[in-house]
Amino acid sequence: MVQNKNNQDYVGTTQKDIGTHIIDQINSANSQQYYPLAYETDSKLIPPSPSEIFTQIDNSQTGPKLLRATAIKLPQDQSFIDQTCTPFGILVQPLTDLSYDRQVDENNCEVNEYMPVIDCYDSQILRCPRCLCYINPFFKFIENGQSVICNICQYQFQCPEYYYSQLNEMGLRRDLKQRFELHKGSYEFIAPRIFYDKKEYKPDEYVLNKIFVIDVSPFSVQLGLFEQAIYSIKLTLDYMEQEHTKISILTFDANVHLYQPSKINPNGEPLIYIMANSEEPFLPIPQQSLLLHIRDQRQTIDYILDKILILYTNQANQVTTQRHVAGAALKVAELISENQQGNIILFSANMPNTGVGKFFTRDDSSLYNTDKEPTLLKPFIDYYTLQGQNLNKNGVCLETGAITQARIDSDKVLGIELQVDKNQLKNFTEHYLQFAILFNTIQGQKRIRVLNYRIPTAASFSQYLESIDQETLGQFVIRNKLCQVQNTGLKQVKQNLLRMDKEFQICLCRNFAFSLILEYIAQTIYKLKQFQRLTNYQAYEQIEDQGQQIVKPLCQRTALQLLNQENMYIFDDGEYIYLYVGERLDSYLIQQFFGYDHFAELRNSQIKTFYPQEHLYYSMKLSELIETLKYEKSCGYQQPVQLIFKMSLEFEVMKQDIMVEDVYDTTTDFSLKQFEDIIKQEINKISKK
Repeated sequence: MVQNKNNQDYVGTTQKDIGTHIIDQINSANSQQYYPLAYETDSKLIPPSPSEIFTQIDNSQTGPKLLRATAIKLPQDQSFIDQTCTPFGILVQPLTDLSYDRQVDENNCEVNEYMPVIDCYDSQILRCPRCLCYINPFFKFIENGQSVICNICQYQFQCPEYYYSQLNEMGLRRDLKQRFELHKGSYEFIAPRIFYDKKEYKPDEYVLNKIFVIDVSPFSVQLGLFEQAIYSIKLTLDYMEQEHTKISILTFDANVHLYQPSKINPNGEPLIYIMANSEEPFLPIPQQSLLLHIRDQRQTIDYILDKILILYTNQANQVTTQRHVAGAALKVAELISENQQGNIILFSANMPNTGVGKFFTRDDSSLYNTDKEPTLLKPFIDYYTLQGQNLNKNGVCLETGAITQARIDSDKVLGIELQVDKNQLKNFTEHYLQFAILFNTIQGQKRIRVLNYRIPTAASFSQYLESIDQETLGQFVIRNKLCQVQNTGLKQVKQNLLRMDKEFQICLCRNFAFSLILEYIAQTIYKLKQFQRLTNYQAYEQIEDQGQQIVKPLCQRTALQLLNQENMYIFDDGEYIYLYVGERLDSYLIQQFFGYDHFAELRNSQIKTFYPQEHLYYSMKLSELIETLKYEKSCGYQQPVQLIFKMSLEFEVMKQDIMVEDVYDTTTDFSLKQFEDIIKQEINKISKK
């Protein structure tokens, strides 16, 4: 918000001086380098929202980018969880990419924080003999380092010779800072030899296959997917640095097409094999004849891609078939990758409707909200489930946007619900969680990523309520209930969510004063609304100059009575950005930001979007401010900034979508006080039931 100060704050100054002061604030903030919020992983505070851009500093504990708990304190008794009628659990995003985390080292230089990697291929990984917990910063070394106490099961065992180190005068290992696993909360082990059950892994000799399966149907060509797939493959070839990487190219429409270089002239016309049997796919030629070395045969690969692009682009207007054999094409790709690790990348614009793995149209609106609705949500065939299992056994990853396969990547989040044993927790003030996952890198190397989390105990019910991370809890509950859709249907899931929400409000009514309830519920309303629409409703206030960084503008609640017609606001709903101009905004500001003499001229100009005026310095600075706000969101803003005014159609639409008052009644405007009264009435109704 660009805000005009009260006149008494500027005694003896002109309106132009006031406007200049406000613009200077924006100028000062935009001229500094931007650094996101830094969060130390051992902090006692609730972590930042997942929608915020922040840097996590690993202080011997896994950060919120990898693991989040629904509460930052573990309830001492299961009855605490039962009273809230909400589950206790964790959300884990184990393979998230940390390479974009920005930190500052001791020399005030910007550095990137990557996941530490520990090479154990020719050695062993220290683990607890009883519970098999991996070595972590919470293992306790005693008897001058000769004995170890596991932090998970409290078992004491002898420290192996290969891992022995003396303790210093503080009782800490002397090699503490040299071992990532002893001072980092998250790290990776390169798996030892025993994890490779086939042949020994040798990076210099390891062969990794990449099989591209491309849809060349007329619809794919017209849509642009076919052409984009070819160009994308050609661009990525330069980044496949593994020396022994091989690739194979398959195309399909009503049939599956395979391409083999000519033995007489490897750079000449390729041999094209058409596999028309979509019910029982097979390889018409040996497997190795279809795999090309990316370095030795790069010229051949480029020629085949160019040939495919020309061939099917010219045929797009001549072929009218509606048959689509993606299932058969994937089966052929599976046969090519048999007994070898790698990736299958599918580019498909249609669902398979012919041959093995074909889909059936089962959408029947008459079954919605009935007991038979779950049948529409369950897979009709198990072909792709079995195929995924076979590929997993061979170490092959299937990447596709058309046919969903169960796999873990950097975007996947796992939810784990935990139960509390009341007989075990009361004797401890802290508890520990460890999550480990074995995965393959793109080079075929096996790694074990380990996440360690320490959580204190909530001794009272009020402490547990105060420690709840509302956004994490909301995401956990919704993910948990959505998993039941295939068994119960959407209607039952919705009823379960509403019942849980009502029971949670009753719990608050019985344990908090109304002033605390109102604050708690108000936060929940905004967070739940944000999760449902995948947006972040924020009205930004003025920019402040805080030394060497741009501080994100202060946020105020999106309530109508907080909109001052003498100010200008930026609204961000995660999808669009609105610039709201008050009708009494100072004319000097309008001139400096938009190039018009006064508000009436700006409104009558019929301008709907904000574009910076290059000849106006402060208009460009306002644009830089908006770009800074865009940077903090992972989602993209494809539309320009919309300019809105009071009583305009755009404002009415925005008010209904964003303003908190309209959650209850979109036809009547009421103040924040009225909004609080409505909440109080609803709470009283619930507490009497």
